[in-house]
Amino acid sequence: MVTDETIMDEISMAVDIVKGVDINIPLVIQPAMKNGKPMENQEKLLDFYDYAAKRLTTVRLIPQIHKLMGWK
Repeated sequence: MVTDETIMDEISMAVDIVKGVDINIPLVIQPAMKNGKPMENQEKLLDFYDYAAKRLTTVRLIPQIHKLMGWK
C-alpha cells in the first residue's frame, strides 16, 4: 500500500526485490485511502506505476475496493 508519504526509493526497493526473484511476478500498487478519499498526489502514484512498469512484466494499480464499497 502506498501513501502520499511513500518515496520512490521504497518503490525502487520493492521492484528490485521482485525483479531479483522473477521479473514475471506481478507487482500490485495499492494507494491508501483516507476518509474515503484517494491519495492527493495522483501524479506521484502514476510515477510509481511508470517506474515499476518499465522494470517488471506485470504491474497493476488497484484501489482499495473494500473502502470504495464501504466495507471495513
